[in-house]
Amino acid sequence: MIPDLVPVSLTPVTVVPNTVNTMTATIENQGNKDSTSFNVSLLVDGIVVDTQTVTSLESENSTNVDFHWTLDGTANSYTLTVNVDPENAVNEGNESNNTLTALVGTLEHHHHHH
Repeated sequence: MIPDLVPVSLTPVTVVPNTVNTMTATIENQGNKDSTSFNVSLLVDGIVVDTQTVTSLESENSTNVDFHWTLDGTANSYTLTVNVDPENAVNEGNESNNTLTALVGTLEHHHHHH
């Protein structure tokens, strides 16, 4: 009997520069035991921009975690990583599926042609 926390999705796929964007990660507990409290971090190009705490996650259930991120818009796309339980506070059945990486593009008001 052991929990297994897995990030399964991150939305939206486009973000708006110079404003606070809400990024929503969906986390599933694919194990057969309820999870205790754990943190979830959002990394942008490898740097943590927000961390939220999930108090518990029941077995075979999922939860949504909202992160807040303000980007400067200097890049056309960013690599976002959701890292579940970065401190390994929860003993899991599979520690290798705790990250989800997504490529997120910026929504520009004008298009540049290269």
